[in-house]
Amino acid sequence: LAMMVDCLKGVNTKAVRQKGLDSIPAYGAGRELKKTDLERLLKRMLQSQQLREDLEIMGDWGGVTAYLRPGPHAHAVAKGQRVTIPMAVQPDKNRPDDRNRPDRNRPDRNRPAAAGGGAAAEAD
Repeated sequence: LAMMVDCLKGVNTKAVRQKGLDSIPAYGAGRELKKTDLERLLKRMLQSQQLREDLEIMGDWGGVTAYLRPGPHAHAVAKGQRVTIPMAVQPDKNRPDDRNRPDRNRPDRNRPAAAGGGAAAEAD
């Protein structure tokens, strides 16, 4: 969940780059939202079964890794349809103003939060 939040925020970390998350359409799509709001959005998507979380036990030491995958109700997102998940959100006042960044207007950076055209949070 934390890695996807970083991806949606457009965080440029080694882990995000190594996993190729900086090259998917959802990268940076939620940069105007607070991390806590993105976490809530993903949790709401898990609750509504648009996403599912698969857990994998790693090696003999018993560490657990969680993977986000499309859930049984992800068909609308997969078709590129906009999905509305009502929730109150506040803009991240700590983020730098990046409206003039060259990549800000690229089509692949202006998609809603979920890859494939999907989920958007709307303020109540």
